[in-house]
Amino acid sequence: MANPAHLALLDQGVEAWNAARQGADDLPDLAGADLSGRALAGIELFAANLRGANLQGSDLEGADLRGAWLEGADLRDTRLCQARLGGARMARCRFDGASFVRDDGEMGDATHLAALLRGGESWRRFVGENAPFVPNLPLDAQLAKLQRTQRELAESKADPGFDNDDPFDSRRFDETHLARLHAGVDEWNAWRSDNPETVPELDGADLTGAALEGANLSTAYLRGARLTGAHLHAADLDGANLGEAWLCWADLSDVSGVCAGFLRADLTGADLSRANLYGASFAEANLTGAQLDGADLDEAHLDEADFFEGNALHLARFYEDRDAWNEWRSHYPTQTPDLRGANFIGYHILGEDLTGARLARAHLSRINSYEAQLAGADLTAARLVDAKLTAAKLEGTSFTLANLARAYLRWASAGGASFFGANLDRANLSGAKLPGAQLAHAMLREAVLSSADLAGAQLTHACMPGANLRGTNLTDADLTDTTLTCAQMVETVVDGARLTGASVYGIAAWGLDLSRVGDQTNLHITPEGRAGLTVDNLELAQFVYLMVHNEKIRGIIDTIGRKAVLILGRFYGERKAVLDALKVKLREFDLVPIVFDWDKPTSRDLTETVALLASMSRFVVADVTDAKSIPQELAEIVPRLPSVPVQPILLRGDPGYAMFEHWTSYRTMLPVYQYRDLAELLDNVQPAILAPVEAWEAGVTKQATLEDELKAKDAEIERLKAMLQMKGGTG
Repeated sequence: MANPAHLALLDQGVEAWNAARQGADDLPDLAGADLSGRALAGIELFAANLRGANLQGSDLEGADLRGAWLEGADLRDTRLCQARLGGARMARCRFDGASFVRDDGEMGDATHLAALLRGGESWRRFVGENAPFVPNLPLDAQLAKLQRTQRELAESKADPGFDNDDPFDSRRFDETHLARLHAGVDEWNAWRSDNPETVPELDGADLTGAALEGANLSTAYLRGARLTGAHLHAADLDGANLGEAWLCWADLSDVSGVCAGFLRADLTGADLSRANLYGASFAEANLTGAQLDGADLDEAHLDEADFFEGNALHLARFYEDRDAWNEWRSHYPTQTPDLRGANFIGYHILGEDLTGARLARAHLSRINSYEAQLAGADLTAARLVDAKLTAAKLEGTSFTLANLARAYLRWASAGGASFFGANLDRANLSGAKLPGAQLAHAMLREAVLSSADLAGAQLTHACMPGANLRGTNLTDADLTDTTLTCAQMVETVVDGARLTGASVYGIAAWGLDLSRVGDQTNLHITPEGRAGLTVDNLELAQFVYLMVHNEKIRGIIDTIGRKAVLILGRFYGERKAVLDALKVKLREFDLVPIVFDWDKPTSRDLTETVALLASMSRFVVADVTDAKSIPQELAEIVPRLPSVPVQPILLRGDPGYAMFEHWTSYRTMLPVYQYRDLAELLDNVQPAILAPVEAWEAGVTKQATLEDELKAKDAEIERLKAMLQMKGGTG
């Protein structure tokens, strides 16, 4: 039972407890104590006796539980974020709903949990720098544990009863059972129901990527089975033996695995979300990157379960001492540090040389560093949520598919680094040097890239809504099909940049020099899911957006250049190809085509938008071939815009539509140009489209001149009449 004096001291609060425990010569004894719901954040419980204690719902964030005895303790719904847990013993614990991270989005696995359950020989340092190892457990003993596990796995592969030439050794499973399983889950489950006493023998079977959703595999022998990538959602694994099975990246969500055996199984990246794993055994299993959100692990055995997949000697050297690590690296420059899957959450990296290190799937959330040496390192799929990498050396580093949400990368040097598919939402890369970096398909929502150097960077299909690109150098960068919705591009350098197909709805583009931009065609200026309105100029895109959404600005229509051409028609299949080709051809005449891509019946709001776009265009090209929305659009344009000519075009042989004849009486409706095919249309853009428009404009100008002359003559006549009247009056 618990020591009454210790319980009384604990009732005085964490601060009083920690002060009294400094220099104490006995170990805390709280065995069997009811500490449920207690606020114990930051408490010192090093090597404490907490066996059978009730800690349900307690706050143990940042607590020191290194080497604590917690067998049979109730840790359900307990907060263990940033707790120091190395070497704690937790056999037969209950910890369903326990929280090991502050933010559910920060980390998808229970790395802290694995560290907690590795046993007395586990690593001692998870938070802070230079934390000591457990007394009486020297480094050699710790290494021996990890090396033993690796050796046992290697020896199991060399078992004489196992055929090394046949990794799936057919002698280990019943071929009729495997055939039934391959026949389909429904047939398999029916057979299991009809033969409840038969135990499936599937040891060593090759079920890689198999579709086994809902399969009844209870009590089945699946030792050494190959289930990599298998789909086992909601399957019944109660009592199944999956020792040494390969379950990498398998979908085990919502499975029932009560008392199932996963001894030394490889569950790297497996999804165990919401799985019922009551009493299951994961002793020495590899759970690196496994998803355990919502899993029921009450009474589960995770003794010595491991999330680390790299080289134990390398990890030990890194934990031991910074100077010793750097000295080892200098003596063995060709040795590549293998720290894959390592847990460095909250770690301070201050001078350790990690150049070229293998850190794939490592957990580096909330690390704190300055000028970290990570050039050329492999951080594929690593987690760096809220990581501070100020002025880090990241040249050539791979962050492919890594999670760097809210990471601080100011002034980092990351030339040629790969962030392909990485999550950089709300990350701060201000002033960072990223020339030639690979950022295709990266998530950069509200990321700060002000004054960053992204010259030559690949940003194709990147998602950058709300990104801050103020003063960013995008020289020769490729932003094809990039989402720049509501991004800030103030004094951004875009010389040679390619923006083809980018989404720029709501963008703030000011102070840009577009004279040397590489390509800015087909910019989408409407929100996703709305009419596909595109323009070919970034600053014009912002202007058109403002024109469409702000009536007060419409008064400046007359100030825009005489280059805009509105193209209307049907945008489907063959018709779309014709109008797209016409758009490209018009650019050769120094015109800026505006395409209204909307192949549906036009609503009132959309026709008003069309009329607005027409009012700011020099002229309109209307393809009346197979007309659908054109009649309604012309009804908004022709009678209301007497200063905008409309050049209709029609595929020869198409009847057009009956009501079109009505518009020919308007002086702005030019004669219909009928073309035989696309080649003829493109060859005759000048004589058939531009020349009639120019002639119409010349006629309008001449008429206006004549009208001005007549007005001047009328005014002169009125002046002379007035003078004669004055003379007649005086005479």
